[in-house]
Amino acid sequence: MLVLAFVLTPERMYIGNRKVNEELEQYSDAQCVSLIGDMTAFTSELPEYLHFKEICAVQDTSSTLLREYCTGESDSMVVFICGRGLWQFVTPGEVEQITQENQVSAEKIARLGGYTSVEMLDTQEFSQIWVLKK
Repeated sequence: MLVLAFVLTPERMYIGNRKVNEELEQYSDAQCVSLIGDMTAFTSELPEYLHFKEICAVQDTSSTLLREYCTGESDSMVVFICGRGLWQFVTPGEVEQITQENQVSAEKIARLGGYTSVEMLDTQEFSQIWVLKK
Protein backbone atom coordinates (compact mmCIF):
# COMPACT_ATOMS: atom_id res chain seq x y z
CA MET A 1 0.00 0.00 0.00
CA LEU A 2 1.32 3.42 -0.95
CA VAL A 3 0.19 6.56 0.90
CA LEU A 4 1.00 10.02 -0.36
CA ALA A 5 0.57 13.06 1.80
CA PHE A 6 1.08 16.70 0.99
CA VAL A 7 1.54 19.33 3.64
CA LEU A 8 0.75 22.82 2.45
CA THR A 9 1.10 25.91 4.57
CA PRO A 10 -1.93 28.16 4.11
CA GLU A 11 -1.29 31.68 2.92
CA ARG A 12 -3.62 33.11 5.57
CA MET A 13 -4.01 31.58 9.02
CA TYR A 14 -5.92 32.78 12.05
CA ILE A 15 -2.65 34.15 13.47
CA GLY A 16 -2.39 36.55 10.58
CA ASN A 17 -0.67 36.73 7.29
CA ARG A 18 2.18 34.21 7.05
CA LYS A 19 4.26 36.43 4.77
CA VAL A 20 4.01 39.40 7.13
CA ASN A 21 4.93 37.23 10.10
CA GLU A 22 7.99 35.96 8.23
CA GLU A 23 8.99 39.55 7.42
CA LEU A 24 8.52 40.65 11.03
CA GLU A 25 10.77 37.87 12.32
CA GLN A 26 13.81 39.67 10.89
CA TYR A 27 12.95 42.73 13.01
CA SER A 28 12.59 40.93 16.35
CA ASP A 29 15.46 42.97 17.85
CA ALA A 30 14.09 46.26 16.53
CA GLN A 31 12.15 48.75 18.59
CA CYS A 32 8.38 48.56 18.05
CA VAL A 33 5.80 51.33 18.30
CA SER A 34 2.04 50.93 18.15
CA LEU A 35 0.18 54.14 17.40
CA ILE A 36 -3.25 53.21 18.73
CA GLY A 37 -6.47 54.58 17.30
CA ASP A 38 -8.64 52.28 19.42
CA MET A 39 -8.16 49.16 21.54
CA THR A 40 -9.92 46.87 19.03
CA ALA A 41 -7.20 47.62 16.51
CA PHE A 42 -4.48 47.16 19.13
CA THR A 43 -5.70 43.72 20.17
CA SER A 44 -6.13 42.57 16.56
CA GLU A 45 -2.35 42.93 16.14
CA LEU A 46 -1.39 40.81 19.18
CA PRO A 47 -0.01 37.88 17.12
CA GLU A 48 2.31 40.26 15.28
CA TYR A 49 3.42 41.92 18.51
CA LEU A 50 4.76 38.57 19.75
CA HIS A 51 7.77 39.05 17.46
CA PHE A 52 9.08 41.91 19.61
CA LYS A 53 10.69 42.07 23.04
CA GLU A 54 8.91 45.31 23.91
CA ILE A 55 6.29 47.60 22.43
CA CYS A 56 5.71 51.28 23.04
CA ALA A 57 1.95 51.87 22.67
CA VAL A 58 0.86 55.50 22.40
CA GLN A 59 -2.15 57.38 21.08
CA ASP A 60 -0.38 60.12 19.14
CA THR A 61 3.00 61.17 17.81
CA SER A 62 3.35 64.02 20.31
CA SER A 63 3.49 61.64 23.29
CA THR A 64 6.30 62.21 25.79
CA LEU A 65 6.62 58.44 26.18
CA LEU A 66 7.17 58.10 22.43
CA ARG A 67 9.89 60.78 22.44
CA GLU A 68 11.64 58.97 25.29
CA TYR A 69 11.31 55.57 23.57
CA CYS A 70 12.65 56.72 20.18
CA THR A 71 16.31 56.67 21.12
CA GLY A 72 17.49 55.43 17.74
CA GLU A 73 19.51 52.68 19.45
CA SER A 74 18.55 50.03 16.89
CA ASP A 75 19.09 50.20 13.13
CA SER A 76 15.39 49.71 12.49
CA MET A 77 11.99 50.26 14.06
CA VAL A 78 8.60 48.75 13.26
CA VAL A 79 5.57 51.01 13.57
CA PHE A 80 2.00 49.73 13.69
CA ILE A 81 -0.53 52.47 12.98
CA CYS A 82 -3.81 51.05 14.24
CA GLY A 83 -7.46 51.94 14.01
CA ARG A 84 -7.20 54.44 11.21
CA GLY A 85 -10.24 53.12 9.35
CA LEU A 86 -11.94 49.85 8.59
CA TRP A 87 -10.69 49.08 5.09
CA GLN A 88 -13.80 47.24 3.96
CA PHE A 89 -15.99 50.31 4.60
CA VAL A 90 -13.97 52.99 2.84
CA THR A 91 -13.49 53.96 -0.77
CA PRO A 92 -10.15 53.58 -2.58
CA GLY A 93 -9.71 57.35 -2.32
CA GLU A 94 -10.21 57.23 1.44
CA VAL A 95 -7.70 54.38 1.73
CA GLU A 96 -5.17 56.51 -0.15
CA GLN A 97 -5.87 59.47 2.15
CA ILE A 98 -5.53 57.28 5.29
CA THR A 99 -2.28 55.83 3.92
CA GLN A 100 -0.89 59.33 3.32
CA GLU A 101 -1.85 60.38 6.87
CA ASN A 102 -0.24 57.22 8.25
CA GLN A 103 2.93 57.90 6.27
CA VAL A 104 3.13 61.39 7.77
CA SER A 105 2.81 59.84 11.25
CA ALA A 106 5.49 57.23 10.46
CA GLU A 107 7.80 59.99 9.16
CA LYS A 108 7.31 61.98 12.40
CA ILE A 109 8.30 58.91 14.42
CA ALA A 110 11.26 58.34 12.10
CA ARG A 111 12.57 61.85 12.76
CA LEU A 112 12.36 61.27 16.52
CA GLY A 113 14.66 58.25 16.27
CA GLY A 114 16.93 59.50 13.50
CA TYR A 115 15.62 57.07 10.88
CA THR A 116 15.86 58.13 7.24
CA SER A 117 13.97 55.36 5.42
CA VAL A 118 10.20 54.90 5.86
CA GLU A 119 8.56 51.99 4.03
CA MET A 120 5.14 50.41 4.39
CA LEU A 121 5.43 46.67 5.02
CA ASP A 122 1.75 45.77 4.91
CA THR A 123 -1.84 46.98 5.14
CA GLN A 124 -4.07 44.85 7.33
CA GLU A 125 -7.74 45.11 8.23
CA PHE A 126 -7.25 47.48 11.17
CA SER A 127 -3.71 48.75 10.69
CA GLN A 128 -0.72 49.50 8.52
CA ILE A 129 2.78 48.30 9.37
CA TRP A 130 5.73 50.58 8.59
CA VAL A 131 9.45 49.81 8.80
CA LEU A 132 11.86 52.62 9.63
CA LYS A 133 15.58 52.21 8.90
CA LYS A 134 18.73 54.27 9.30
